[in-house]
Amino acid sequence: AFSSGRDMAGSSWKKAGSTAVRRNRERFRLATVFGRQTFSEIALGSARETRAGLAVLADLGLLDSDMVNSLDQRWDRVCVILYRLT
Repeated sequence: AFSSGRDMAGSSWKKAGSTAVRRNRERFRLATVFGRQTFSEIALGSARETRAGLAVLADLGLLDSDMVNSLDQRWDRVCVILYRLT
């Protein structure tokens, strides 16, 4: 049981973050085995994790959604650039 909304938000954030990290670790492991992982691919995965984290924080009401939308547009540009490098 959660003692407060903040505990619940923290738990949701940890769960979402750990899922993204686990997924990227697995991608890195598989890509490294096949020698296909590049730094730009790692950076792209990190940028996507950041976007997902910001969205989770906005959904939980911990960040202003207008601010997150503005940041998301910037992160979208970063992801486009990194995607083109991969």
